[in-house]
Order: sequence, then structure tokens, then C-alpha cells
Amino acid sequence: MDFIASLKREIDGLENSLKAAPDPRLVKLHELRRVLALYTGTANTAISSQATDPSGEIRPPSQKPGRKISPERSEAVKATTEILTQMPGPIKTAELFDMITKMGIKIGGTNPLNNFSALLYGRDEFESHGRDGWALKNSEGAPALASEPS
Repeated sequence: MDFIASLKREIDGLENSLKAAPDPRLVKLHELRRVLALYTGTANTAISSQATDPSGEIRPPSQKPGRKISPERSEAVKATTEILTQMPGPIKTAELFDMITKMGIKIGGTNPLNNFSALLYGRDEFESHGRDGWALKNSEGAPALASEPS
């Protein structure tokens, strides 16, 4: 029983430190849980509800796996979300781009406007309304993109 108690203490210690600052030790935590399950026939799945990326980092459920978003792009997403929450309907990409650049946010690349559009397209929180522009998903006042089939 000392071995199982020691495993549980190690798991609890790792969970607490991962909650404070997620890091690659998550792989170790999963392996310790697997070993514990072999000895006890049960598994502690406290973190299993959170998704992990290939490097083992914990990520929010809404974030897609893949490359980490840069701080500049993250800032652009945050500013765009704030702008769209204040608007009653969709805003054209060029207008949104002008607004965030006036806020001092830079989008890099050869064609920053296209990069900004691609950023919006790749995010779950934004919804394209064609030529009308972008809105937050499920936002009030946004026109429907397509009608129901008859």
C-alpha cells in the first residue's frame, strides 16, 4: 500500500503544479496514472476533460490543436472580439483591419489584410457573413448567411 500512496502523492503534486503552470510534465502525469490504474484497477481522470496538444501542454477545449498562436495574433483576436461585441451586425474585413491597426496591433506578412482575414477564418469564435463581413458566432443582430432549403 505504500507504493500506491506514494503514486497518489506524486500525481497530486504534479496536478497542482500543472494547474499553476502547464508544462511537458503532463506526459509523466499520464504515465503515473496509467501505472496506478494497473495496480488499483481504476484511473484518476481529473485532467482528462482538458485537451492536450502534441507537446503535452494543456489547452482550452475551444482551441484547435496545432501551432501556438503568436502574441501579436492573439492580441488581434482579442481586439477583434472586443470590437465585434460592441457592434450590432457584421463588419467588413477591411474596416476591422483598420480598427485594429489604429489600436497599434500589427499583422505581419506580405499582405497583412489577407493574413488578418485568414486569422479570422481559422477561429471558431468568428463567423463570416460573406460580403457583409464578420461577426461573433451566435451574436444578436447578425444576419443569416443562408436561407433554409425549400
